[in-house]
Amino acid sequence: DIVEGLISYTCMVIVIITIPIYLVVVSILFFERNSHSIDNVLFSIYLIGGLLDITTMFNNYLGSIFPAKGWLLCYYLSSPTTGRIYLMIAWGTRMSQGCTVLLLAFNRTTAVLRLTSYGKLWTEKVGRFVMAFQIIPGVLYDGILCVTDLYWGQKSNGGWYIQFGDPVF
Repeated sequence: DIVEGLISYTCMVIVIITIPIYLVVVSILFFERNSHSIDNVLFSIYLIGGLLDITTMFNNYLGSIFPAKGWLLCYYLSSPTTGRIYLMIAWGTRMSQGCTVLLLAFNRTTAVLRLTSYGKLWTEKVGRFVMAFQIIPGVLYDGILCVTDLYWGQKSNGGWYIQFGDPVF
């Protein structure tokens, strides 16, 4: 319990420090997105990936860590909807983060292997498709969780966690 608590609170401090820095980076990418120096599909991928990461960090604490620590239980246990929202965001952003990593890898690989045709390959039209590819799979994945039976369950350590009602799912 002591080690778990130490790790948990250490990670919480790291997240508290990381989020403002990440918000500054994402803000710069957003406000300078039309600047010639970063007017590139790569930075659009980073921008959406950064927004997904920040959303995931907030969601993990508000939807998982807080109820597991027993904080704000009257709010969380009032309805399985809070748990459903947490799982939808957690699983949807995880799917979208996977797509982001795939796109970053493909973008960087083509930048190295196809240096002369990189600009022709990663056009503004491709950039729109890339953004859709980052977001749409996560949204579709969320659709599965809209109809899934969920409930809050208490574990032996006293923490509360959202559970699937269907053990096969």
